[in-house]
Amino acid sequence: MSTHPFLQRLHETPLLADGAMGTMLYAKGASSEQCLEYLVISRPAWVSEVHQAYATTGADIIKTHTFGANRVRLADYGLADKVRDLNFRAVKLVRDVR
Repeated sequence: MSTHPFLQRLHETPLLADGAMGTMLYAKGASSEQCLEYLVISRPAWVSEVHQAYATTGADIIKTHTFGANRVRLADYGLADKVRDLNFRAVKLVRDVR
C-alpha cells in the first residue's frame, strides 16, 4: 500500500506555515480599534498581499484570515450577520494565492 503524498511529505521535511496576519495588517495601516476580519471586505488587497508574501517566502501552509470571524466576536463590531460572507471571502482570498 502506497503512502499518501501528504503523509510522505511530512516524513521527508517539515511543513512551514504562515505567520502573524494581524501584525502584518497593522503594518499596512490597520487600526487596533477596527475588526481585522472585516478587512477581507474593506481591504481585500491587504489580506491578499500578506498571504502572497508568506507564500513567496516559502510557507507551505497559508491559513485563512478567520481567527475572529465568528458570530460572538463579530457581534462586538455590529457584524454578527456577516459571519458567512466574511468566511467565504477569506477562503476565496487564500485560494487565490500562488
